Amino acid sequence: MTELRLRPAQQEILNYTGGYMGVSAVPGSGKTFTLSALTAELIRSGKLGDDQQVLIVTLVNSAVDNFRSRVRSLLEHDDMLPHLGYQVTTLHSLANRIVRDRPDLCGLAGDFRIMDERETNALLRASVETWLGSNPYFSADYLNPELTDRQAHSVRTRDWPDAMLNIARNSIKLAKDRELDANALADLLATREEHPLPLIDMVSGVYGTYQRDLQYNNALDFDDLIRYGLMALNADKSYLQRLQHQWPYILEDEAQDSSQLQQDILRTLAGPGGNWVRVGDPNQAIYETFTTANPKHLRDFINDPINIDVPMPTSGRSGLPIIKTANRLIDWVKYDHLNPSLRHALDIPHIEPTAANDPQPNPPAEECLVHFMTSGFTAQKEITKVVDSVRRWLPDHPHETVAILVPRNQRGYEAVTILKNTDTPYVEFLQSSSATRRTSGALAHCLKFINAPDEPKYLATLWNVWHRDQGTDEDAKAMISAGNTLLKKCRFVEDFLWPASSDWLDQLEPIEENEPLRERLLDFRVVARRWLNAATLPIDQLAITIGQELFITPAELALTHKLAVELARRGATGTQDLSEHIEFLGEIAKNERKFFGATEEDAGFDPEQHKGKVVVTTMHKGKGLEWDRVYLLAANSYGFPSALPGDQFIPEKWFVRDKLNLDAEAQDQLMALLHNEDYEEGIATQAARIEYSAERLRLLFVGITRARKELIVTWNTGRKGDLGPAAAFTALADFVEAEKE
Repeated sequence: MTELRLRPAQQEILNYTGGYMGVSAVPGSGKTFTLSALTAELIRSGKLGDDQQVLIVTLVNSAVDNFRSRVRSLLEHDDMLPHLGYQVTTLHSLANRIVRDRPDLCGLAGDFRIMDERETNALLRASVETWLGSNPYFSADYLNPELTDRQAHSVRTRDWPDAMLNIARNSIKLAKDRELDANALADLLATREEHPLPLIDMVSGVYGTYQRDLQYNNALDFDDLIRYGLMALNADKSYLQRLQHQWPYILEDEAQDSSQLQQDILRTLAGPGGNWVRVGDPNQAIYETFTTANPKHLRDFINDPINIDVPMPTSGRSGLPIIKTANRLIDWVKYDHLNPSLRHALDIPHIEPTAANDPQPNPPAEECLVHFMTSGFTAQKEITKVVDSVRRWLPDHPHETVAILVPRNQRGYEAVTILKNTDTPYVEFLQSSSATRRTSGALAHCLKFINAPDEPKYLATLWNVWHRDQGTDEDAKAMISAGNTLLKKCRFVEDFLWPASSDWLDQLEPIEENEPLRERLLDFRVVARRWLNAATLPIDQLAITIGQELFITPAELALTHKLAVELARRGATGTQDLSEHIEFLGEIAKNERKFFGATEEDAGFDPEQHKGKVVVTTMHKGKGLEWDRVYLLAANSYGFPSALPGDQFIPEKWFVRDKLNLDAEAQDQLMALLHNEDYEEGIATQAARIEYSAERLRLLFVGITRARKELIVTWNTGRKGDLGPAAAFTALADFVEAEKE
C-alpha cells in the first residue's frame, strides 16, 4: 500500500475488514479522501474477485467525478490498473440501472423514459388545476378569514394553485418514500370512514391523475426510480444475489441526506451480514425542507450497538478561533438553547484541531479573525457594508479566496448587482449563473422572432440581442436605441426583411441623415434572413447556427452546445413545438429552472480557481466548499428562527388561517392515514417549526465551517425593520467577545 500520512480515525477506517460501519465525519475531516483510500485498500487487499467491485454511492454527479479522480490517482500511484475494481454512482443512477436491467420486475415496458423536473412539474400543475377546478370551494376551509374580497380573489387565482402544487409534490414524494402508489393511497382513503383528511383527499386526486399521465407517457419521475429499484430487488432473489456478488462492499457518502427509501435500497443491496460503510455528518443535514431526507436515519445507524462506530473529529480546514465558534454553537444548542425542543438539532462530536505533524495543519490562530457585527442594518445597507468590506480586503489578498454566503438566492442576486455596479471582480454561483441566464435568454429571444417573424416587437428585440455586447459607449447605445425604436414602428416586417418594389428603409427620414445606422440595419437584415432560413433545421442545429454567429466567448459557445443537446433530447422525447423550446429557455433565463452550463461558475466549482474574486453563493450550495474569508449574511430571527412565540416562518403562508403550515399538515394527514391514527390540526405545524428551526441551526453550522481563516457574520432588520438578530447569533457574538477579552 502507498505510504499515506493518516490520522488515527482514518487509519481505523482503512483497517476495516467488513460489516456495517457508521462514520460521523466533521467538516474538513477528509471524508472523501478517506473513502477513496478505503476503496483503493479494498482493491489492493485481494478480497475482490475478477467480476467484483467496490460500489461507492453518493448524492450528486460532481462528487462522482471527484471520487473517480481520487481513486484513480491512488491506484496509479501503486502501478495498478486505475479503472478496475470499483464503480462510483449517484443513488438515482444506481436505481436507474437496476430498473433498466429488469423493468419486467416492476411491471414496466423496456423503453420507459425518465421525465425531468420541468416535465413532471407541468404534469403536476395540470393535475392540480384540474382538481381545483372540480373543487372550487376547497380553499374556503383554509384561507385567512380576514382577507379582503380583493385579496381572496388574488390568492385563489395566483397563490393558492402554487401552494397546492407544492403540497401535492411533497406529499407524493413522501407517499413514494413509503412505497405507496396512487391506487394504494386511494384505497386507504376509501377505508377511512371518520376523521376526514381534506388535504390528502386533494393529494390523492392529483396523484391519481399524475400517475395515469406518467403511465400514458411510459415515463417515471426521479422519485419513482428508488421505489421501483427497491421493488425489483425484492421481486427476484436471484437477481439481488447477483448484484450482491458484484458489489460485496458498499461505501455511502453524505449519508445524513438519505431518506427512508434510499436507506432501504442500500440496506437490501448490502444484505444481512454484508459490508456497508456509511459516512456523513448529521450536523450538516440541511435538505429536509426540500426532500424526504432525515439525519435521524444516520444517527440511528451510528448509535446501533451492532454496527461499528468510528467518528472522524479531526479537521485541518479552519483556524482554532473558527473551530471554537462552531463547537460553541454545538454546545449552546445542546445545553443552552432557549427552546429545549431544539436541543437535538446539533450533536457531538466536536471538531478537533489537527496534531502538530498532521499533513493538513490548521491555519495559525494568529492569522484568524472571527467577527460578529452586532449592529443591525437594513437589508440593503447590510449588503452595501459587506461589499465595501470585501472591496477593501481584495487588493491586499490577491492570492486568497473569499465568499459571500446568503440564505436565499434573491439576496445573492442583490449582492451581485452591487458588486457589478462597483466593478468588483466576482463569480456568481447561485441557482444558475448570470452567464447561463443571459445566454439562454438571448437564444429564447431569437427563437421567439423565428416563431413569429411578423411581429415588430420581436424584430426589435432581436436587434437588441444582436447588439448585446456592443453597446459600450454612448454613441453605440444611442444607435442601438434608435434602431430599436424604428423597428418597433415597422408595421409590416416583410417590408424590411424582403422589400419588393421599394425598401422600407428608404422611407425613413432619420435613416437618410444617419448612414452608420442605415448600414447597421442592412447588416442586421442579412442576419435576420439567414436565421429565418435556418428555421427548417432540427432544433439543436438551429440553436448552434444562431449561437455560432451571436456568441463570442468559449464559455458561451460551449453553453450553446450543451443547451442544443438538451433541446435535441427534449425534441426526441416529444417536445416538437418551438414555443415549448422557447418556454424552456425562458425558464432558465428567468431562473425558474436549474441548468448548469459550461461556464466557470457552473462546472466543477473549485474556489481555488477564483482567487482575487468574490464568490457569491447560498449557504446550501457552499456545503462541501471552503474559502479563506467568509461573510455570512442575514443571520436574523427570520432566517434562523428559534421556534419561540413571535417568530415568523418562511413555510407558513400569510394567506392561510391560524398560521398553519399546510405542507406539514398534509404530510401529517398522510402519516395518520398510513398508520390508521387520528389527525389533529395544528400539531404538525408546531412540529414543523421545530424541525425547520433545527435545520436552520445546522445551516448556520455549515456556513461557519466554510471559513478557513476569517469569518464575518451580519444580520439585518428585514423589509419592515422589525426583525432582531437570531438567538444563535447573539449567543455566538457574546462568546466571541468573551474569547477576545
